[in-house]
Amino acid sequence: MLKKRKRREVTFKQELVDQDIILSVRHLKQFFTSGRGANKLRTKAVHDISFDIKKGEVFGLVGESGCGKTTTGRSIIKLYDVTSGSIYFKGYRINAGSRWNEKEIKWKTIRTRREIKRLRKVLRADIKREKAELKQQIKDAELDILARSSPELAAAKREFAALLVTIRERKNTFATDEYNYKTKVRDLKQALKEELRDRSDDSQDDNDIIVAEINKKYEGQLKRETNKFEKIKKAFVKEHDKDSKRVLELKAVIKAGDKNLSPTVKEELAAETKVFAVKAKEAYDLRVSELKTATNEVIADLKAKLADIVSTQKEKIAQINYDMKHVDTSIMNKMQMIFQDPIDSLNPRMTVEDIIQEGLQIQGMKDRAENSKKVIESLEKVGLISDYASRYPHEFSGGQRQRIGIARALIMNPEFIIADEPVSALDVSIRAQIINLLNDLRDELGLTILFIAHDLSVVKYFCDRIAVMYYGNIVELTTSDELFKHPLHPYTKALLSAIPKPDPYSEKTRERILYNPFTAHDYREEKPTLQEILPGHFVLANSEEMERYREEIKELDKKAEAEAKKEAARAAKKKAEPKAEPKKAAKPKAKSTAKAKADKPKK
Repeated sequence: MLKKRKRREVTFKQELVDQDIILSVRHLKQFFTSGRGANKLRTKAVHDISFDIKKGEVFGLVGESGCGKTTTGRSIIKLYDVTSGSIYFKGYRINAGSRWNEKEIKWKTIRTRREIKRLRKVLRADIKREKAELKQQIKDAELDILARSSPELAAAKREFAALLVTIRERKNTFATDEYNYKTKVRDLKQALKEELRDRSDDSQDDNDIIVAEINKKYEGQLKRETNKFEKIKKAFVKEHDKDSKRVLELKAVIKAGDKNLSPTVKEELAAETKVFAVKAKEAYDLRVSELKTATNEVIADLKAKLADIVSTQKEKIAQINYDMKHVDTSIMNKMQMIFQDPIDSLNPRMTVEDIIQEGLQIQGMKDRAENSKKVIESLEKVGLISDYASRYPHEFSGGQRQRIGIARALIMNPEFIIADEPVSALDVSIRAQIINLLNDLRDELGLTILFIAHDLSVVKYFCDRIAVMYYGNIVELTTSDELFKHPLHPYTKALLSAIPKPDPYSEKTRERILYNPFTAHDYREEKPTLQEILPGHFVLANSEEMERYREEIKELDKKAEAEAKKEAARAAKKKAEPKAEPKKAAKPKAKSTAKAKADKPKK
């Protein structure tokens, strides 16, 4: 049976300013990759979580399998190199992710280079367009000047230029149509080959009939595509021949007109055109200069931002590497882990004594007698006798093996323990023993515990605060009592609805809530953030959900108040009822003398 204990009052706001914070996790990300190249997959096991644990507190992490609880614990104790974020233990950075910073430098550099390349390409296109406009302006001015002396020649030149543009555009359109036609024909032929192969594999009989049927099917499609393209081709040839003839006629007109112009008119035309060309060139140079200046300013700004990002990230990487290098082993000794599986976490080829004192030997404590003494003390702390030290793990039950795992963690005299589902592999009776043991050790040694579990009923009893995790995110964080009083997030409600009840009637009428994130939330307009809805109560929600959760809290409070009034009324009514006097035991009736004589046994 689980023992009751007093629960500490802890709020998240207090922890942020309290100097007694023993563990602080900030923006922790842990991603795993698999595959290579285009097939490379990235799994977001833990995605940007933050929390603090105060000295002497039991902090619970709950959620379904695969939500990132164990990954969080292993990242904290440095069994994983974290992708991003920082972990502080007693004020020292003990783990952090520099890979994320390095990747940010790489991708920011690549993106900036691509943007600069794009800007320069746009600049070249703008300059080319300005140059074409300059040439066109000069041609238009020349024709306007020519129209004063020879309107027919000017009109012929304008028509000639327009026809050349039309012919060029028509050629481009026809080339596109021809490419599309060839692509469709190629696709149809490929489909024909594939269907012939598939059908011939499926049926070896009547191959000739199948081939004829398939050819007939695709011949119709090919014929339709060919007829369509032939019509386009005929229209193109007709229009092209017509325009080509007109171009030849205009060439002759322009050639004759140029010959008929007097030398004086030619000189005046050249002089006026030259003056206009100079002015147009000045405007062109000014515009190109402005375009280059604007583009260079944007490029310089991009380069400056990139330099700032690279400098900042390199400083972070250097600081992280420095912190990692100078973390004292005595700090990490104060943090230990109790693993989930009591069988696989113990080496079957080592005795219990060797398993427990392995940590001491790794830290350079070579005194065998002193180590053996500490092993016996650790075994006694977890309720095992000293004779067990010479045995092997397979000689113990599941509960005893878990106690050995706890003793292995305690021998280093830790201040902080990560208990990774320490009771999930045990039966119900043994679970209560292990939880009571952890509870006693916590009070006796002043331990701080990060308790990872599935069972919310156990977590409610054992933990001061609870963080509910779903797919690598913390969706709700508050005290244990508050979580059961005001469960807000739909996933939290789903977990609570899964807790079995000992009352058969309640269990029969219990409604199971299923959580589907795609139907429970609408985050298309506003993304959710972890927000404080009550003092110390945080929930992952957007503005719309926060309003709905506030209304839910009011309804839950009203319901709880009504239940409390009913309970008080029942208690008062029961107290007011007069106590019934206990009935006196009836005296046995005396038997008659004759009957008594008859009942006597005969000699």
